[in-house]
Amino acid sequence: MIDLWILVGCGCLLIGLGLFVWKKQAIYLLSNFPHDPNQLTDPKGLARWAGIFLILMGLAAFITVGLSWWLSGTEYEAAFIAFFILSILLLTIVYLIGGQRFVKK
Repeated sequence: MIDLWILVGCGCLLIGLGLFVWKKQAIYLLSNFPHDPNQLTDPKGLARWAGIFLILMGLAAFITVGLSWWLSGTEYEAAFIAFFILSILLLTIVYLIGGQRFVKK
């Protein structure tokens, strides 16, 4: 049960970070993109893009916790942890590939 609370905390952290990056345009927190706004085509768009994906990752954590709690004690409980891992990996890949449109060539 404690592992579900840890995942809830991670989800809250991701959603809070996503809102902060999006609303405050905190692109300096993004390690995989240039920090210089002159190297970006649309810094506000990049902040929105990154914020949305961080929020989606946090929501995936909440969905995983809800489904794991609902199906606790069944054989499907571990399947949702696999769902969470795969969804985070896929969201990260889409985020990184799609975010390149905001970087000047």
